[in-house]
Amino acid sequence: MLDDPKVIASADPTRMGDQVKTFIPNLIEATSFKGPITSTPNRICLSGIGGSAMASDFLSDLLYGVSPVALYVNRGVTLPHWVGKDDVSIITSYSGNTQEALDVLQSSQKVGCKICCITCGGNMLDICERESLPHIKVPGGMQPRAALGYLLGAAAAALEGMGAGRPASELRAAAKNSITAAERMGPASPTEKNVAKKLASMMTQNIPIIYAPRNIRSVAVRWQNQINENSKMLAFSGEVPEMNHNQLVGWLQGDKCSSCRPVFLIPSIMDPTVEKMTMVTIQMFNDRGLDPLVVPLHGNTPAENLISGIILGDYLSYYLAILRGADPGPVPAIQEFKKRIA
Repeated sequence: MLDDPKVIASADPTRMGDQVKTFIPNLIEATSFKGPITSTPNRICLSGIGGSAMASDFLSDLLYGVSPVALYVNRGVTLPHWVGKDDVSIITSYSGNTQEALDVLQSSQKVGCKICCITCGGNMLDICERESLPHIKVPGGMQPRAALGYLLGAAAAALEGMGAGRPASELRAAAKNSITAAERMGPASPTEKNVAKKLASMMTQNIPIIYAPRNIRSVAVRWQNQINENSKMLAFSGEVPEMNHNQLVGWLQGDKCSSCRPVFLIPSIMDPTVEKMTMVTIQMFNDRGLDPLVVPLHGNTPAENLISGIILGDYLSYYLAILRGADPGPVPAIQEFKKRIA
């Protein structure tokens, strides 16, 4: 089924698959954008919600323990009280009309901190242009979750311009090294050679519970979100070692959930202590017959591990939608919610 172009085309009338495959080229393009702020702040607050916030999560993982500037990811509707004039507020809203992001922008203006907005248009772009606020405009016309390449690259460029490590340079190099891997997961690659298609075929009847070590927890969240939105399925995520102090009990001592399937993402670069904890957890799950899926993420750098996880999760969620007969593009439930709160 997944190797039949006609089946895929008929199941994807909005051509979401075309947007999935643009992640790598969009990321390479956006990491070359020029950040509008070149001075180094005291702290950086990265605000966003939903698909527009994923870029901040990835960068927080990538720069953890590396950035000389403190980073904080804010998914709320207000700016943290500690943000002051010596800090930078980076606010991302792909559409430019996300109410949560607009509220944070208003709060940032009141505080008087430096501001950098990332958007393709809408009210946010209007405000930035009208009030001469620093911003990066990215190309429009995509689903917000499919615009990750642009949003991640733009945010990385902004951070690198502020002296918060070299995320744009690292991600650009990793993206270029991941082109072949992405092609091997694309629709033209047959199932027998395509790990994304194989995994999708193993998860159609499950509720995936996706775990990842702390250094790539954002990848587990991305998988959850993509399966929710693209595949129209329930999915949840957690991280090791946090899950070993709570969720582990539910899995091993609670009632067995026949529809739930644990999935462990294993990067090539892990802290030795966390690696041991992860392997022991998998052993315990196997001992109890929970049949965990163990998914290695390839790469020679942390950035390559992140990109490997993003590509695999995006394609897997797309193929799950095809197998389930769901259009991977539209998300009417979210649109209904936005109309109700307007």
